[in-house]
This record gives sequence, C-alpha cells and structure tokens, in this order.
Amino acid sequence: MRAHNLMRWLVLGTLTFAALVSSAAEAQPTVVTTIRLAWGGHGPRAIAVNPATNRIYVANEGTFNISVIDGGTNAVIATIEFPWADSIAVNPDTDRVYVTGPQGVSVIDGRSNSVVATVPIEQAPGVHSTKGVAVDTETNRIYAVDAFKGEVVVIDGVTNSVLTTVPVGEAPLGIAVNPETQRIYVTDLPSESVSVIDGETNQVVATISVDESPSAYDEPWSVAVNPTTNRIYVNNRWQSTLAIDGETNTVIGSIPGGRDSRYIAVNPKNNRIYVSHWGSDEVTVADGATNAVVATITSDGGPRGVAVNPMTNRIYVANIKDDDISVINGFTNKVEAVVTLGMQPTLLELSPDGGKLYVTSGSSDEILVLDPTTGTIVSTIPLSDTDNYAAERRYALAMDPVTNRIYVADYWPATVSAIEGATNTLIASISVGSAPGALACNPSTNRIYAATHSYGVVVIDGATNAEVATIPVQGGAMALAVNPATNRIYVGTATDPDVSVIDGSTNTTVAKIPNVAKRLEGLAVNPYTNRVYAIPDYGADVWVIDGETNTVIADLHAVFDPSAIAINGPADRIYVSSEYSNAVAVIDGQSNTVVATLPVAGGPHGLAVDEASGRVYVADRVGDTITVIQDVAAPPPPSPRPTARPLPTAMPGVGTWGTTNRSGDTSRFGLVAAATALVLVVSGGAILLAASGWRARRKWRAG
Repeated sequence: MRAHNLMRWLVLGTLTFAALVSSAAEAQPTVVTTIRLAWGGHGPRAIAVNPATNRIYVANEGTFNISVIDGGTNAVIATIEFPWADSIAVNPDTDRVYVTGPQGVSVIDGRSNSVVATVPIEQAPGVHSTKGVAVDTETNRIYAVDAFKGEVVVIDGVTNSVLTTVPVGEAPLGIAVNPETQRIYVTDLPSESVSVIDGETNQVVATISVDESPSAYDEPWSVAVNPTTNRIYVNNRWQSTLAIDGETNTVIGSIPGGRDSRYIAVNPKNNRIYVSHWGSDEVTVADGATNAVVATITSDGGPRGVAVNPMTNRIYVANIKDDDISVINGFTNKVEAVVTLGMQPTLLELSPDGGKLYVTSGSSDEILVLDPTTGTIVSTIPLSDTDNYAAERRYALAMDPVTNRIYVADYWPATVSAIEGATNTLIASISVGSAPGALACNPSTNRIYAATHSYGVVVIDGATNAEVATIPVQGGAMALAVNPATNRIYVGTATDPDVSVIDGSTNTTVAKIPNVAKRLEGLAVNPYTNRVYAIPDYGADVWVIDGETNTVIADLHAVFDPSAIAINGPADRIYVSSEYSNAVAVIDGQSNTVVATLPVAGGPHGLAVDEASGRVYVADRVGDTITVIQDVAAPPPPSPRPTARPLPTAMPGVGTWGTTNRSGDTSRFGLVAAATALVLVVSGGAILLAASGWRARRKWRAG
C-alpha cells in the first residue's frame, strides 16, 4: 500500500516523528515541470474563419496558443503553441493562417496546423507593436500593421517576404481589405481617421475622418469591409459604428450599439454587420442596407473578436472572460452552441496509488482524470448540472483513500457527488440542503463532512451515501478539516473568528479555538503532529494550532491572499497557494518557517500532494496548466522488527486503540484474544494488522 494509506498515522504510537523529518528542512523544493492541458485555451482575443474548410482559429492571449475549432462539430481539434497572438487572418484559397505578434507575422499551414514561416517585423521596445492583419485573396498579399513605425507592411503570400511598406499614421491599429477594389483600410487612433491605400500602387489615396465627437476621444478600433456593397465599417470604441461609402470615401451613416465596441465582422451574402461590445456584453446585428439594428445578442463572457462564415451563416464570438466561443446562428440570431477553450483547473485530488489526478474545471461540467506523469486526459466523469453556473461553483473536492471514492461539493444545487475511483463513474448525488463550501473525509470512520452556509456541518455515511447527522455551527461553516488519528473535525466560519472543534464520535462541538480569523479560506491537519493549519480569506497569515491544547502556537506570513492549503504529513511540509501572488509557499512544520516561495505563473489554486514521491501538483486556473513541484518525499520505512511490539495505548488526551468493522459500526471492539497469527508490518509508515479469520479495520476512538 502507498505511504499515504491512512494506517501510517498510527505509527505515531511507536515511531519517533522527528526521525522521519530530520532532513526535511534541508531540502529545497523546486518546480520540475509544467503540464499544459491538451486543449487548454485562456483569454480568447482574436478570431478568424476559413469558410472553405469550416475551421475557426482563435488566438488565446492567456495561454499563448491558438485553438483550432471544427465548425461542423464545434469541437477543438488542435492547439498550436504560439508566443503571443494579437490578430489573425485567413486566406481560404491557400489555406494559410496569418498571425501577428512579437515576432512579426507568422504563417500557419491550415492542413498541418504548424508554423511554416515567419516574416520578422521590428517591434517597439517592450511592446508588441505588430497589430492588425488582413489578406487580399485576389493578389495573395498580406497586409500587417506596424504600430511602432506607423506603417503597413506588404507581404507576398507566395514567398513570405516583405514587398514594401506604406506610411499611414501615428498609431495604426485595425486593417481590412476589399479584394474587389484592391483598397486597404487602416484605422489610426490619434488622428481618429481611416487611411485608404491603393493596393496596386501601395500609396495612401485618401484619409477619412471618423471623429464623431470633437469633445470626446472616439478611438476607432477596428474596421471591416463588405466587398459586395463596397461599404466599410469602422467602430468608434466609445461611440457608434460608422458606415463609409467605398466609392466616395465618405461617412454615410452610423450603427448604434452597446458600450466599448471592439470588433466588426460582415456577412456579404446577407449584408449583415456584427459588432461585439465588450463593455455591455452583447453583440449587435445590423442590416447593412439601412444601418438599423435588427437584433442584440447577449454574450456575457466579455465578447472581443468576431468572425463570420458566410457559407454556413454562423458567427463566432470570442468571449475573453469566459474562455469560450459563442456560436450564433445567423438565421435566428440565437446562440446555438458554446465552445469551451480552457478547462480552468481549480481543485485537485490524487488517487491512493498516485496514478490518477482528479481535476475540477471552472468551465466544464465534468471531473477530468489526468495521468499525472504525462498530463494527458485519460477519462472524464460527467456530473449532474441544473444551471449554467454549476461548473463554476464546485468549491471542494475530497478523497477517501481507503474506499477510493472522490467527493465533489456542488455549491448549487447543494449536493455532494460521490464518484467511484475504480470505474470513474458517478454513483450518488447526496443533497445537503444548503450550499456546501468545503469537504473533508475521515477514512478511518468512512464519514464525509460537508461545510454548509446555513445548516452547519452535514455528516454523510460513506457506506450508504446518506446523511446521518447535522452539526450546528454558528456563523456559517466555510472551511473544514479532519484529523483521522484523533477523530476531530475543525470548522471555520464566515462570521465567527473562533474555530470549532467537533468530536467525530459524538458529533458535538467539544472546544473552541478563539480569535483565529473570520472567513477562513482553508484548514488542513497533519495527523502525524496533531497540528492544524488555517489560512485567511484575505491576508498572508498561516495560523498553526496545537490540536492537543487547541491553542494557536504560531502565526506565519506566507503568500498574500491564499487560495488553498495542503500537507505532506510524513515530511511535515505545508503548502499554500496564492492565485493573487502567483506563488506557492512551502513551510517546514518543525521550525514553523517558510523555507521557499516558488513563483507559479497562471493563477495557482488547488493543491494535491503525493507524499510517497514528495511531488506537489498545483492547478493553474488561469494558465490551464498543472505545475509539478518536487519537494521532500516520505521517509523510507524502517525495517520490521522480528517480533510484534505492544499495541499503543491511548495517546494523551486523544483516545484509545480500537477497531471498527467495514460496515461503519461505531461500537468499540477490543482485539479478540482468540485471534491468532497477529502480524505487525511496518510499511511506508503504515501499520498493517492481519488476524486469521477476521479482517479488522483500525481507528482511534475517543476515550
């Protein structure tokens, strides 16, 4: 059995704990690898469609990659690693995708989804200054905006070489091409104008003012063209979207809309114009013939880039806040699908054998099962869902290493889901009456504890998956931890600064630890040392509590605004993550000192510890990655003695040695005198008992 089997806790009665961790303080934890989740994409910014292949390309600014979506299935079919993508354009005739970034313009082969060429463009110091990009499909020329030099770079699509540059303004940004007239349109922010370039001569032939309000900064952000009507559309970010006649280069109308408009797309087949409004979370649909708004579509995930496939009449909107793509049916003006790009890993649990990593997702109604060595998704476990927000409201994850069951707190609809680890299947959904914010398991009693805001702590029998008790806790239970060696449960609340101590055998509060903190973010217990660790909802404290005396014995300062806490018991290491600080603090439990603070980019959140190997897994919610930290491994077990040692008596102030049958009977058993062939095996810090004719389960019982 692995070292983190619950029976190793019982070694406390026979082994000296200090010997197990004598070298822990000397070890230096390090980040050994970062596992990028295969389909993770965060911060979708720009988007483009290839109507010939029905492929959609999404530039993700948070994960430095490009997601490729199959428009037929609305599934992510590939992820292309990319340092930074500002804008993206497609030539459907050549199946080439052009992406601007700090390197200049990269060329991606749509068949292989690989970068086949890069056209370098000088960047401004410390700034990604290559901005918009557009393609002329008739000439196979690519036009890229160089905001640093205030010019448009003209690239030959055959040779991927720069043909010339065209000065256009002080700070150009957006660009669009009309392949029918060979005109290129470029927005300029400071002058609030649009430059018109003749594609044959590469000269600016007109400058169109788009200043709607002389007293306000309009900020022309992006531009789009309808080649069929020869209309050009420019969105003034803080005003409206202007319509320009490409024949006369004059503004002929405006399209009203929401706040903070960002991007425009046009469907030339039905003359519809689509404008995303990041500030008001909506997409406006206008009739190009009248410039009247015919529909307003809610897209509350922060809509940025927008693209149209005129062949399917589907519109794709990149929602930067929700890490997904809204698919709008152009016939009905309704969102018909949402394509999730990033999984936003939040909570982690490791299987007893260390072979599976269970991950909750902030954007998916599933538990993902990962191979922790490769990061590949080996299975997904669907969870019941009653609304669109449940995936974001799974606040707790816990595992019973004896039964190999995983428990998930569903904040809404106020249930605890039970998963069978052997088959990765959902086996029960247990109602707890009020939103559960924390979970903990006691593997020695097969009890699961759920901290709820309204009803205190709900106790679940793991054998029957039924609620067996509710323990009132004043102040709204928020944080929860269990010491299986003492059968004590520790509860932090929203309004009461005291930590409640509950006796698991009687389900009653037996003590209060005064003045710890209101709104604890997390609690964790080291059963080896009988120490309890508490982190606040806000601040940098880590309070150390002596479980014997129920007193705070130390107040450490780790990382600001902590997210989660986890413990390696045998090594006496405590880990605290902070999404705000992008760091994980490592605390030595013997000296109560922070021995390392490791930078972990990507918003570190949930933690899971493999005690046997000393590896710590960190869920990087923003970066869609799992960071792996190598720290102190569990000490090697001592060799078994040739003769059995006496069983320990009661730990002072804790309890007496007893046994419980697997069905969960709470009656105390003495060891049967007639049971023969008693064998003590010390393995991985665990004491295993075998008695002929009878399989006993051990636990500490309160005396």
